[in-house]
Amino acid sequence: MVVLKGPRSASVTVTIKGAEIKSDQHMDYLGVRFTRGGEFSGHIRAVTDRTRAKVETMRKLMPKIGGPGYVTRRILCSVMHGQLLYAATVWRDALKVQRNMQRMVSTQRLGLLRVASAYRTVSAEAVQVISGYPPIDLMVAKRCFLYTVGGRLPGNRRMARVRTIKKWQERWRREDRVAGWT
Repeated sequence: MVVLKGPRSASVTVTIKGAEIKSDQHMDYLGVRFTRGGEFSGHIRAVTDRTRAKVETMRKLMPKIGGPGYVTRRILCSVMHGQLLYAATVWRDALKVQRNMQRMVSTQRLGLLRVASAYRTVSAEAVQVISGYPPIDLMVAKRCFLYTVGGRLPGNRRMARVRTIKKWQERWRREDRVAGWT
């Protein structure tokens, strides 16, 4: 039984063959965490925490000096992005909340620091350019666009990439902080 609506304080307890099952504030379904009220903040928190743990493992495997080459670093970073962007079409609107966006950007930044072999003081915007990965919100928008138009049709992936790079370039031109200088 799944209960997703009702007062926040309501707790439902079901007894099946003598075992009590109590309701929770969230439900995980196919890797996506649904919470009451339709917010995905819990999902973003859970995904970023899991991804940060993977990035920490990646950090141990890939020292800044030596270690795997650039191509291997990009492959490992693609794994990180795959985990971050899973089911992005479902929770896309959650990035409108500043706290969720900050969590996603900071998690992406940690992985990209390893790809670029950069110091921890490099900003997220600068390390995105250095490593060649667009900001996470543009990657989410690209996934949603491909879902809408059909990602397997010829030319759509290229069109989505061109759109993403164009949006990223427009954003970069407006950038007047330290990242632009870097």
